[in-house]
Amino acid sequence: MSSLLNTHQRRRVEVTLYLVEQGLDEIAGYLRGELPAGEMYEMVSDLSLDERTAMLAHIDDAKRKIAKIKNDFGLDARTNDLRGLIMGYLSSLWESLHNTRPRNLKGFGAVAPALYETLDPELIQIIDRINTMLAVISRNRKAGN
Repeated sequence: MSSLLNTHQRRRVEVTLYLVEQGLDEIAGYLRGELPAGEMYEMVSDLSLDERTAMLAHIDDAKRKIAKIKNDFGLDARTNDLRGLIMGYLSSLWESLHNTRPRNLKGFGAVAPALYETLDPELIQIIDRINTMLAVISRNRKAGN
């Protein structure tokens, strides 16, 4: 059946099934109780045990169907580089933090002058940590690790 898809169709199906499977895996983790939390957020489950069990069964079934399509059409699995994923996240977080600095909040209304002495230094420290993490990952990439 692999000859039924042209190169562009194959790529589209591979990417779509990759994203679906990745999303299902993330949902399955949540259903198993792997709920993230931090200072600024908390995810709580409002699902019953029966609902979680049913959802996990449906996810398993969908993943079996994805595997069947992969095998039937000779699709290629994707290998993801953790370094690239982390660098992408950190770059996006850096930009969000930078855009939250007081000098960039003017579009949301008048900025209290005290924010330049209170909020800005704290945000700069977080931005510095992100820059340091990016440097660590970049340095190790150049070293071939």
